[in-house]
Amino acid sequence: MEGRFSRSLLYVLTNCKDPSQDAQFNEWYNHTHLPDVVNSGLLQNPIRFVKATDSPDDQQPRYLATYESDSDDPARLMDEVTKMAVRLDELGRVHPAIDVAFVGMLRRIEGGYWSRSCNHKVNGVMAVFTNCSDPSRDEEFNHWFNDNHESDILSTGGFNADYRYEDINPQPDRGKYLALYESGIDPLKAEEMMDAHREWFVQNNRRTDLSRPVSRTVYRRIRPPV
Repeated sequence: MEGRFSRSLLYVLTNCKDPSQDAQFNEWYNHTHLPDVVNSGLLQNPIRFVKATDSPDDQQPRYLATYESDSDDPARLMDEVTKMAVRLDELGRVHPAIDVAFVGMLRRIEGGYWSRSCNHKVNGVMAVFTNCSDPSRDEEFNHWFNDNHESDILSTGGFNADYRYEDINPQPDRGKYLALYESGIDPLKAEEMMDAHREWFVQNNRRTDLSRPVSRTVYRRIRPPV
């Protein structure tokens, strides 16, 4: 991300099981775990985010981490990442308060990258998981998303870039397709700007009945980076 459209993307959602250890958990994640993962040589450019809202009704995990790879074999990469995670645990390099809610390996969707600017800063992202309502029309759905929907969302002004990925092992409750929209402003404000155009999208026939949203979560970036 940040202008890089990697071939593979590791997408990890976590919580801290003990709120009283949240500060120590984040210290470990930023300054121990991320370097451990990068030093493995399997993944690069880790970025961490925290959920922008903490509504009691929102059951999405609090933390998101993304890791990039140029591997064109995401299934093999996932096997290697799993082995790495076991080794780190055996070495005592895993924080006891971590609760891993979801780990997904995704491959990029060719033609699934749009950007309004170069070298834009990233203050947050909106992560949207979707399914196609008719799997036999996946190709049609992806053409609509890549050729119409991505540019429509960016035209609302709050988001600078969009990256689309496909989960190599999709789960029914998570969604097969991921769109990550980057924002250089407060990501909640960017989401608000997008939602203000909802009626325009409908009136101008910019929607499709093939799109089945599964989840939409807004995150703020955790700084400083490693």
